[in-house]
Amino acid sequence: MREAFVSEIKIKKILPCLADSSKIRIIAKFDRDIREILPYLNASIEGAIYIKEKHTLTFSKKETLITLYPHEVKMAKVDDEKRAGELVSWLQKTINEIWNKRDEIKPLFERRNELKPLDVYRYLPQLNCGKCGEENCLAFALKIIQREKSVLSCSPLFTNSELSARRYTLLKLLRETGYPTPNAF
Repeated sequence: MREAFVSEIKIKKILPCLADSSKIRIIAKFDRDIREILPYLNASIEGAIYIKEKHTLTFSKKETLITLYPHEVKMAKVDDEKRAGELVSWLQKTINEIWNKRDEIKPLFERRNELKPLDVYRYLPQLNCGKCGEENCLAFALKIIQREKSVLSCSPLFTNSELSARRYTLLKLLRETGYPTPNAF
């Protein structure tokens, strides 16, 4: 029988988003303390950042930034109230599914390595060509870290054979730290 770890997540506040004025942010409360499932979520949600000492887990779902605390969840850059409801439902379903599979999941108690823009910039072509849509390679590196751009947007990295070692190293670094990467390379 499937067990519900969280029976309800109730939206308590809807506020203007600080990062994007066309969006909202929400604060919702869990019906129970969720700290014991955070390491399982950390192991299961791609790109999550877990801070064990503070019992927080932060990750993105598309554009939305989601931070879980023991008793509440905060979401920023949410399109509207309807989308907030969908995200809360998705989160409750995900928590309960992971709880029911916890015997199959090795909990991850450590924080994954968090990349900095300079970590990514080091392996970009550093041509500042703008083909990615950014003014320079450092701005592009920041967009990759923020998950706003794909590394695939850097055409010189994937078309110039002289950059194959940089490409290989950057893709490996991104994979190891939970960032989305193409499988073809």
